[in-house]
Amino acid sequence: MSFRFRFETVLNVKSHREEEKRHQLAAKERRLAQKAQQLKGIEDAKEEGFTSFLQQCTGTLDLEYLTYSQFYLDYLRQREKECKVEMESARQEVNRARSELVEAQKERKVMEQLKEKEHERYKVETLAKEQKFLDEIGISAHRRKPR
Repeated sequence: MSFRFRFETVLNVKSHREEEKRHQLAAKERRLAQKAQQLKGIEDAKEEGFTSFLQQCTGTLDLEYLTYSQFYLDYLRQREKECKVEMESARQEVNRARSELVEAQKERKVMEQLKEKEHERYKVETLAKEQKFLDEIGISAHRRKPR
């Protein structure tokens, strides 16, 4: 008779849940990286727009261009604020997902430790049964032996 863990299906569910949490964390980390990249693009566009605005101010002034440039820079500043808020939200989601993953790992490890303990107990019981059997064989052989 071989060892069979009575909570094997629970352990499998816990392992599967941990894997799902790992995938969810990876997806949220990708989203955070995309937001960071988006913010970098906005910051670059803002810097480029500001440089262009300053260059336009040195020569002959085109009032219409300066007005549109100002609107564009205002738009980029607003987008930058929105993107920072979105990034903070994404960062909180990553932290939450990381906590959920850690909790899932703990739950799986508890089940694995229980499995190991039960397996050790099984081995001890099996050895005790084998020893008892061998002792009985030894005793019966000793009784049959002529004196």
